[in-house]
Amino acid sequence: MRDNASKAIPIIGAALASACVIVAAFLSNNSITTEETAGSQVDSCVYHNYELIAHAGGALYDENGETLSYLNTVEAIESNYSLGHRVFEIDFQLTSDGQLALVHDWSGWEEVPTMAEWKSAVVSGKYPAANLDDLVEIMKKYPDIFIVTDTKYDDAENVQKSFAQIEKVASGSEVLLDRFVPQIYHAQMLGVLDEIYEFPEIIYTLYMSPQTPAEVAEFIKDQPRISAVTVESGKLLEWAEYGQKFVESINDLSRVIYAHTVNNQKTFDELRDIGVYGVYTDTLVP
Repeated sequence: MRDNASKAIPIIGAALASACVIVAAFLSNNSITTEETAGSQVDSCVYHNYELIAHAGGALYDENGETLSYLNTVEAIESNYSLGHRVFEIDFQLTSDGQLALVHDWSGWEEVPTMAEWKSAVVSGKYPAANLDDLVEIMKKYPDIFIVTDTKYDDAENVQKSFAQIEKVASGSEVLLDRFVPQIYHAQMLGVLDEIYEFPEIIYTLYMSPQTPAEVAEFIKDQPRISAVTVESGKLLEWAEYGQKFVESINDLSRVIYAHTVNNQKTFDELRDIGVYGVYTDTLVP
């Protein structure tokens, strides 16, 4: 059972999540897709009304039914949107000419490509490689989706380069910009991020954090915009210093815990039993 997990997010959250879908359907059916109208309808629908976050845009499947993950493509987002996902974690890397590409890493490349080289490539042999402009277009098309960023960089210079591009591409539209949910990797990154834009919702993901679980809880206590903490699922289930006591310390702050990356319902249920709210997933669907 979920016991105390739901205390961090009121029951009304589920109703708001459903309302987001209904509003999006209304906007689509009535061809009302201007940012002004869409923004006025979805600004109360926050990402953490959703338990599932589609990891790297979510998985697709090849002709043999094999799972294709880490795609970060428009096709992955489109397909998983049709399955009910509304929150998408997307990986970013800088190209050799300093532009943001939607890609987990540069494995398979002898050297980091230029943006022109990246945009001429395909992912998993068939899907066009995507960049930030492609992502913004799909965010405009679907005004009820949120993008959780995984920019990989934790040094100030590359954090600034990455998020300055996100701020620029959404320039003039706080409605659009506020649907980006940055993940920070350590406490100092928040200050660097705020120099560019004070995003209203932030996730503290711990896979690069040097802080202990107790230090994490103490840090986010005074940071109300950090609305969630993300932890590797194995640490939550197997490491004593994380586990239920840590989850409760975060939930007691009215924040939620997400786990990554979880692709079977049994593991998700085990995580729920210790108070985890949601998961990043390739294959689970709402």
